[in-house]
Amino acid sequence: MNKYEKLVKNFVQKANSGIRVSATKAIRMYCLDCMGYQYKEVDRCPSQLRCPLFHFRKGKNTTGISNTKKKVSEISLRNLSERKSKE
Repeated sequence: MNKYEKLVKNFVQKANSGIRVSATKAIRMYCLDCMGYQYKEVDRCPSQLRCPLFHFRKGKNTTGISNTKKKVSEISLRNLSERKSKE
């Protein structure tokens, strides 16, 4: 288990215990999980057309649409929690 995998696992446990987490961090953790816990691969993500989180992966909203981070982070945290519960 590399350090980013541990980071994601701890983040999911923290979020599932009811501790509030930031939208930016939830998206970043989801992207790390998706890219096999390889930090540099998040920057090289090939899923621009398929992933609704693509424009938020670096902690910025590059879509030009405001007020989307909260909805997207809720989706990403739910998806990450579901993915982790299957493991």
